[in-house]
Amino acid sequence: KAAVKSKRSAEAKLRFGYPAGRTAANVRVDVGRCLASYLCEVEGETALVETVGGLLSSASYRRKLLGLVVSGDAIRRSSSPERHTKGLAPHVSSSVQVTYKGLSLLDVGATFAELEQRAGAAKAALVRVGTVSGKPQEGLLGLPLKSLLAELSEAVRASPADDSLAGAVNLANSLHAEASLMAGRLRTEAASCAIASAALPPKLNLVIQPLMDAVRTETDPRYRRRCGRALAGLIHLCRDRQPSPNAKLVKNLCNRATVDILAFTSNREALLSDLGPVRAGAVATLEEAITHFGASALDDLPVLKAKLV
Repeated sequence: KAAVKSKRSAEAKLRFGYPAGRTAANVRVDVGRCLASYLCEVEGETALVETVGGLLSSASYRRKLLGLVVSGDAIRRSSSPERHTKGLAPHVSSSVQVTYKGLSLLDVGATFAELEQRAGAAKAALVRVGTVSGKPQEGLLGLPLKSLLAELSEAVRASPADDSLAGAVNLANSLHAEASLMAGRLRTEAASCAIASAALPPKLNLVIQPLMDAVRTETDPRYRRRCGRALAGLIHLCRDRQPSPNAKLVKNLCNRATVDILAFTSNREALLSDLGPVRAGAVATLEEAITHFGASALDDLPVLKAKLV
């Protein structure tokens, strides 16, 4: 029960405006676009590249996100995108390779400075707990946050009256929820930059996976549309690529957009709540794809045509 309550609390904070949470991303996008405009039109390319480099080298999630937003917007607004792409290419290339997988209590605070204090509190809670499932504190600190949560939750089920365990679960759960959101946002913006510069990584999943996740889970309509626009840009960019991911991408998006809630026999209200963002994100992405392709959309995307007829 403690773990479930903690999860709901963490999700509520992220959904309804926690300082590093969902709504705040739109503010940073707006700030980033203004900064990109100023740097491109007033300061020039050298200042742009230096500013982006400084932002991305920071341990702050907010600064990293701002740096990626500035990069993507500068590339998109430039009358000579290949010039700006050349200067920003090393930053975009290195950012898109970072997956943030396996973050533990030992490194989450160093990766996202905004979480340093809370990571310290979670470490202190583990000290109070001592041994969990026969594993000493030192071993737990190095576990990925997801694995740590599994260990702590199992221990809570075995000792439901242990308040120190419940407190550790609450802290670890909240930390994991926000670190996951931060990592997802950074990966989404890095993928958007790579697509805008037409500099796709050899492994396309580095840009496909974060964007498909984003259009599936984002609840903010404005940011969801931004993610869908980036994914549609990728589909357009891959129209002549061999092999192309487009057939699979469009098929998945169509399936998400047309998922039939009546096919489920139980928990329909909960499913409607969960599937709302899924369907909205898929529809937004398909709309953006049609805008990209224009009159040739059905010819260039035969999977979409097959779904319509």
